[in-house]
Amino acid sequence: MPVLMSLLRRKKSMTSTLIPEFRYRIEHDEYAANPRTAGAAVTNVVTFERRNYVPIDDDFGPLSDAWFRLVRRYSTPQTIRIFERYARAVHGAVTLADRPSDGAFAIWYVMPGDVEFWAGGRRGNPEEFERAGLGLLRDERDEYRTWAHNMAVRYVIEERTTWTSPDREDRDTWEEVEAIGGFFDEGEAKAEARAAISRQEKYARVDSSAHASTPPDDPEGPADEPAQEDRDEDEALDEVPDEVWGAVVAGPASLERVVAATEGKNPAWDVSSLINEVVRVAVRTVREVDNESRETA
Repeated sequence: MPVLMSLLRRKKSMTSTLIPEFRYRIEHDEYAANPRTAGAAVTNVVTFERRNYVPIDDDFGPLSDAWFRLVRRYSTPQTIRIFERYARAVHGAVTLADRPSDGAFAIWYVMPGDVEFWAGGRRGNPEEFERAGLGLLRDERDEYRTWAHNMAVRYVIEERTTWTSPDREDRDTWEEVEAIGGFFDEGEAKAEARAAISRQEKYARVDSSAHASTPPDDPEGPADEPAQEDRDEDEALDEVPDEVWGAVVAGPASLERVVAATEGKNPAWDVSSLINEVVRVAVRTVREVDNESRETA
């Protein structure tokens, strides 16, 4: 349940105090996108034996025409050997023939420009270039296997919140404030979660300092003009497309869809920006709860 919706349900009955304490958990991500179709793949895959599995890539990449010409003339084992030599000798590609026990048999290959750009391989150093290319191929192969085995994970950041009510004791709850999925390596997910906690703690400290330095309103005096910072925040919120807020309200599990919703709208809006917006709106809501509770007390 998104923290904003949770706060709104408590709005009439409780006052609250935000405590800048966070924790994370790693959990299974059942909605992780196929890394081969999510737009981040830089390698290419020729599936030469399906073995009752779907092809890894529908498109066999820039050398697909050569593969199909060879298939029509030679047996599969000969085609594989000739194709690998052709890809390496003529195009400078790095190849990896893969025959897993529980998946389709395929040739993974990466073109030389991608090896240079993504892995820093240098064509003037063949051993280093081969090592860099094979590293790319194995990384993307392992990501695909993790996804195919339904073993992707996500991290969830929770904030501890102490709720105070006039007619009951204080109680602590853990509110989900950020969730990012699509990780195919648990170590990477943990590292990103720790970095996310650092960002959340920094934001909480800044917000707490700003709130403490705000002078109380004069009930008999004229209403103050909103601070420039608040005006800027309101304007920033107005710039957020409706598609974004629709995805945010749908819950943290929709953050990947948030990215898709913002594409073409405003490239400056990324996952981190949206997370900060959700937290900021949640903090505003908490302040409204506090103010209304004080007025009715």
